[in-house]
Amino acid sequence: MQQRIFGTDGIRDIANTGFLTPELVLKLGKIIGYLLYNNPHIFITHQLPASFKLPKSHNPNKHQVIIGVDSRLSGAMLENAITAGLTAQGADVIKVGIISTPALAYLARTEKVALGIMISASHNHFESNGIKIFSSEGVKIPDKAELLIEKYLLDHKAHARIMKLTNLREVGIVLNDQQKKDDYINYICKNHNHYLKGMKIVIDCANGATSALAPEVFKRLGAKIVPIHCTPTGININGRCGSLYPEVLRRSVLKQHAWIGFSFDGDGDRVLVTDEKGIIRDGDYVMSILARYYKKHHQLPKNTIVGTVMSNTGLEVVLNEVGIKLIRTAVGDRNVADKMFRNGYIIGGEQSGHIILLNHSVTGDGLITALELLKIMKSEGKPLSRLADCMQKYPQVLVNLKVKSKPELTKINGYQDKVNELRNLLGANSQLLIRYSGTEPLLRIMIEAKDKRKIKSAAKDLVKFFRSKLR
Repeated sequence: MQQRIFGTDGIRDIANTGFLTPELVLKLGKIIGYLLYNNPHIFITHQLPASFKLPKSHNPNKHQVIIGVDSRLSGAMLENAITAGLTAQGADVIKVGIISTPALAYLARTEKVALGIMISASHNHFESNGIKIFSSEGVKIPDKAELLIEKYLLDHKAHARIMKLTNLREVGIVLNDQQKKDDYINYICKNHNHYLKGMKIVIDCANGATSALAPEVFKRLGAKIVPIHCTPTGININGRCGSLYPEVLRRSVLKQHAWIGFSFDGDGDRVLVTDEKGIIRDGDYVMSILARYYKKHHQLPKNTIVGTVMSNTGLEVVLNEVGIKLIRTAVGDRNVADKMFRNGYIIGGEQSGHIILLNHSVTGDGLITALELLKIMKSEGKPLSRLADCMQKYPQVLVNLKVKSKPELTKINGYQDKVNELRNLLGANSQLLIRYSGTEPLLRIMIEAKDKRKIKSAAKDLVKFFRSKLR
């Protein structure tokens, strides 16, 4: 079986090792540069809804790439390596510096470039890094493009055939334009111009990419902000802060007597929320509020939203009460987005706080999600706690078990019998999901049912089972 380099969210590895050594990233840049000249159409999805399709007058420079990084230490090393590869094949590069993933995706779409490349490992700690590639539509490139890139990376003979020596006069140029982030900030503020004067808001930027964006946006809109973890050092990104550690935000909201708190991840495409009572509200709560508000104002196409198999049963129950359907996909924002694009839905997301609002952006954006929630609070005249109380979550246990290998689950001796046994134990209206992480050496287990004791017992049983099988 061919080794996969791209996971569910681009390329991800420990920086300076594996697929993220400067040598391999240089090679990656050369391959992308070659494909831009010889097969540029492979990067286009052609699946965007009509309202987001680019006009014919939008004629991107097929030899120009825009690159952003988050705040981790290895970003510059990888940025320079991929830039060298791209320019060696004649592509021009625009470096925009530290920026969020959704901001980079926005610029890829609006700056008339062929591709956007984001160097980030999202919510992972600073040792990791990654590479996400966006088309000129502002969405992740399709599977066929990733597979072709992998072929040339892994097959040395194929790679040798495509590489050409570029005439020195044809080598690409590099531009540094760190003011491009202002275009994104202006766009956000223009489309969310509800005034936030009098609102005291805590924002935890995870010492990541939103550190230079979120404070400016909220200040422009008149909010009184209490910023925490907004001073990146290169090694403190996601370090006991941000969306992986919402308890930190909760304590700060209570201490500051704030209206609300937002906790972003390292690259800003997801957000978790804490209400004024200090209760943490994840993506399921956020989608329940958004969906009900949009339907009330006749802005929810087909009265349907998209979640994943991880979405809590409580979300489905509260939506059904008001005539909204929840469609589930496999885990991953890419799967959610694909379902939305194909069917014209405009709200979709995950418990992690990665919410896609197609009336504003073609990718998940934590800042947009936060501003939409604030708009609803002002419009309804209610604090977040009252808006969120419409949903009652079913008890859920999440377990991340480290593994050294990832054999196919159904081929593990006794796996199906164990699953059937636990499903019978948990009963109706329960969920049991077992899958490998697409970006980390982890087996993820999610169990959900009305009875807390049963899900805890089932979780212990599964951990014991897999530890005996995946040594």
